[in-house]
Amino acid sequence: MTGLPEPVPSATGKPGSQDSAEARLVRDRAANGYARFYAPIAVSMVVLMFFPLYDPVVVNKDYGNFTSVYGTVFDMASNLPGGPAAIGLLLLVGLVIMLVVAAIRSAGIALLVGMGIVSALMAILVIARPATGTPTPSISYAGAAGVTLMIVTAALAAAQITQLTLLQKRNRQKA
Repeated sequence: MTGLPEPVPSATGKPGSQDSAEARLVRDRAANGYARFYAPIAVSMVVLMFFPLYDPVVVNKDYGNFTSVYGTVFDMASNLPGGPAAIGLLLLVGLVIMLVVAAIRSAGIALLVGMGIVSALMAILVIARPATGTPTPSISYAGAAGVTLMIVTAALAAAQITQLTLLQKRNRQKA
């Protein structure tokens, strides 16, 4: 008996790999710290689904003026050229599910990579404004808040991936 904690099977599930109880504790504490951010981000994104992403635009034509209103993600997805909005809605639902999973249980690298990619794609979709027509609408305050949350989500996922990778390297060096 050396007084050190006994190695336990790894949380990675790889046969033959083992983590010390201390290494698992450090990894779980780090995951819990990030999970405290993921739950509020998920709730905020669900709330932002019900606000318009773009401001209304006044279009001047020869026959008169009219206002083009874009509405919420649901409104844009239900319109005929709503392909990008429908894809964005599916991405948003997927991201919220991934955020909830990361908030409830310890997130693995694959989940974090997925969160980072999906949130970056969604930010690009909102900023690029595909299928909105001419003149291009400006992003509303709710749209700007959504883009900010998506960028923060991608940054948090990247930070957690980096931390998990460094912890795994440190654990391998100790072994």
